[in-house]
Amino acid sequence: VDLMTVAEEAVRDIKSCFPQHIGEIQLIGEKLVIYGKKSIFLKVFENILENAIEEAGSKTCITLEISRNFFGNIKIEIQNTGSVIPMHLRSEIFKIYITTKLGGHGIGLAICKKLISDSGGTISVSSDDLKKTTKFVISLPNAKILRTIDSIC
Repeated sequence: VDLMTVAEEAVRDIKSCFPQHIGEIQLIGEKLVIYGKKSIFLKVFENILENAIEEAGSKTCITLEISRNFFGNIKIEIQNTGSVIPMHLRSEIFKIYITTKLGGHGIGLAICKKLISDSGGTISVSSDDLKKTTKFVISLPNAKILRTIDSIC
């Protein structure tokens, strides 16, 4: 699965579901093709993007960055402006039925954690109360990179 192409699809889907969103959604990084299921990463990206817009509002700016280090470990960072997860919920936010949204069910991030864990990765969250930002970090240390798009002839 090409992670950047999946991210682009998630952004298109979210923009069609939230036409009132006028903030920027920026995609940064490499086009990495890894062994994995497209549906897993699409679900995770869409859930986090949807939560960001629902929590932070229609003007939130979102950045989704895909990178890898020298050892080939993949890191996906999704950051939004305008909202934070309360300190007392940050360690609990991936548990089922924990939510910050009025009318939320607390299922989406629990599913994201399970999907990423089943893919051999981890997901974490941090918020900066002063800057009013929240960042989700997905680490895929064991992801098998099949190729980069730039290397395809």
